[in-house]
Amino acid sequence: MAKNVLAAAVVAAIWSASAGELLTGEAAAAKFPASLREMGLGTAKWMQLTNGVEYYYGRFSNMLGTVPGFTGSKNDLHMIRIDYKHAPVKMKFVDHTRTSENKWTTSKTAAQHDALFAINMTMEDGNGGPQGYVKVEGEDVPSLRKTAPDGFAFNDDKTFKFDTGWLNVDPATGNPKADAWENVVSHEAYTIHDGVATWGANATFPRANYTFFGTTADGVFWACAVDGRREGVSEGLAYHEIAALQRELGCVEGVCCDGGGSTTMAIRKDLMTSGDICETQKTSADSSDYYTMNYLSGTQKTLFGFTINIERPGTERKVINQLLFVADPDFAVHHQGKPGGAAGISFLGGSFSSGGAVKVEVCDVEGDCWYAIEKTTDLSQSFVIDESTWTKGSELAAGGKELLIARQENEAQAFYRIVVSSAAPSAVPLSFSR
Repeated sequence: MAKNVLAAAVVAAIWSASAGELLTGEAAAAKFPASLREMGLGTAKWMQLTNGVEYYYGRFSNMLGTVPGFTGSKNDLHMIRIDYKHAPVKMKFVDHTRTSENKWTTSKTAAQHDALFAINMTMEDGNGGPQGYVKVEGEDVPSLRKTAPDGFAFNDDKTFKFDTGWLNVDPATGNPKADAWENVVSHEAYTIHDGVATWGANATFPRANYTFFGTTADGVFWACAVDGRREGVSEGLAYHEIAALQRELGCVEGVCCDGGGSTTMAIRKDLMTSGDICETQKTSADSSDYYTMNYLSGTQKTLFGFTINIERPGTERKVINQLLFVADPDFAVHHQGKPGGAAGISFLGGSFSSGGAVKVEVCDVEGDCWYAIEKTTDLSQSFVIDESTWTKGSELAAGGKELLIARQENEAQAFYRIVVSSAAPSAVPLSFSR
């Protein structure tokens, strides 16, 4: 009897995010959206960081040159695509303005919070606070400039929303719209709203390094960082060009974060790009504001087995806040081997805190196969099948099947995985050894 253990959903604070195989050349280029491949994509690298999270690096000779009304430019672009509904990650906003440090580097912040990746976020207000309205875990962050209340909000249950006027009163509640959200991050440069490029008519801003962030209509995030101010290598983008690129990625909502020397993206603790390193070598006089990265002492660094060239070794700028994507403590997916993608599992919401439950969806099981969920509370022991969950793959033709997984009383942890078999349920043993 053929059977494949395809995935395991891990309950209660255990997570593994092993990076997949690195692709380069034509294989990596094939992963890029078609519209970007046509923009003179040369060097290309791609890697799956964990389920539903992919890293892209591309060197372009004609970025946006294929889009009517835009002039092409040379650019190095780092992108991370997050299928937020299915990926075992949650957003976390870290603001340093209320700490003794006031600022910290993106790579070190990612390491401190064990983040899968992190990007810099807002500009400063001129007094050490964030520019625009910011709310972190239910508390407003002091700012001299709350005149830019447009951006995105998110809660711990993975709900999120991009909107304008977060300080405006919601007619339905009589309270500011921000009151319904635990975290709000506003930006002066709200690049796209409801599918319309809000900066599309303004081409007066100069090209530079920038970090930018947006979402598609079906909730896929794109977190990007473009290198800039390197003539002949990577010129950077202006606000209206960022809006155009986000639309090429399918975004219907988008913001532009702080740029220039503050542009940073880190995967785990590894710095992928830094505006200061791209632009100039900082002097010792700047040492109070910059954190020297030991592994940037040369002109190259190795990450995930491939080499990234750094044109100018230097330092990473400290910034006031970052957006992190961290392990979701309620749900994660582990691939055991690579069975060929015959099934999928995604997180739909909920929480195990306070005796709650989470909802998952099983999908993409081949029509003539059967699947079930099995469980163990100790990975040294066998998994045991929950026979009530047996379902034939053909029943998923109209969509996935939702399952509710509850945390049992006095259960510190539990591990679930999908079992797929070509045999009917009666022929399947009650338990499999791991």
